[in-house]
Amino acid sequence: MFTQETINKQSIQILLEQVENIKNTVNSTKQVYINVAKLLFLQYQEMPTANRLYTLVKKGSMTTVVEAMRIFWQDIQKQLAVKINMPNLPESLQGQMVDQLNSIWQMALSQAAKEFDDEKSELLIKISNLEMNIEKDQNLLAKQENINANLSNEINILAKKLDIANDNINEYSHKFEEVQAANNSLHEQINISQQEIKILQKDFLIEKNNLQNKFTEQINALQQDIKSWQNKLDNERTQFKLTEKDLNKQYKVLQNSNNALQENLLLEKQNLFNVQQEYTSLLHKYENLHQDNIENSMRKKNLVKPALSLNNNYLFKKRFKK
Repeated sequence: MFTQETINKQSIQILLEQVENIKNTVNSTKQVYINVAKLLFLQYQEMPTANRLYTLVKKGSMTTVVEAMRIFWQDIQKQLAVKINMPNLPESLQGQMVDQLNSIWQMALSQAAKEFDDEKSELLIKISNLEMNIEKDQNLLAKQENINANLSNEINILAKKLDIANDNINEYSHKFEEVQAANNSLHEQINISQQEIKILQKDFLIEKNNLQNKFTEQINALQQDIKSWQNKLDNERTQFKLTEKDLNKQYKVLQNSNNALQENLLLEKQNLFNVQQEYTSLLHKYENLHQDNIENSMRKKNLVKPALSLNNNYLFKKRFKK
């Protein structure tokens, strides 16, 4: 007899995966237990028990497990009987195998009966507990009926509100369908727009590359023009500096000439002022002489007037020359 202690951790993991696969592929809980029992007995050489099967499957009740064990051993007995009746097997070995199988069968039936009795006792205890709980539930049910009577009015009110809510839901559902249709249409438009955007992006990239190439060419040309303008500007600056030096020299010459002219002008102004002073002095002298002549003419009435006039002119010219 093989026990669980002979299975290593890796085998346990594989066993759990196989059990899970059986649970997912078989709908009947009883058939799940039968298949798992066959798996333990035939593949892992482990004697299946009700507790072991329930620990692996964890579905249904122990009654289902015991019934599955009974069907499993019947199937095993049928399969073994077919193998024992093989004509090629010696009769001595057939007898030994029959004895061993009967022994195993009796042990399995005893184990199953023991587990069934244990399960039956456990079920009786549970039934007693359930009867006590039923009495408690009946008392609670009477209270619950009172509570239900009180809640019936609220339920009616809620039912009316629910009808109103259902009407609103129907209205909202129609609106939702309309919105959904609009949304689908919008998605179609978005898809069309996205395709158009992709085409525009391709065209944009081509145009961008062309513009970049043209821009690069223009930049290179501008750089060449800037270098040429810089050279011209440097030449003009050099020429301007030379011209500035010549103008500074000419300005200094003109400034010196201007200073000399100003000095000459001051001298001429001074000479003119002196001439004016002399002229003014001569006028005063002339007036005085003229007055003297008038007085003398009055005193010398007997003198001839032409002679006097000639004499006066002669004197005036002589004084003006001085």
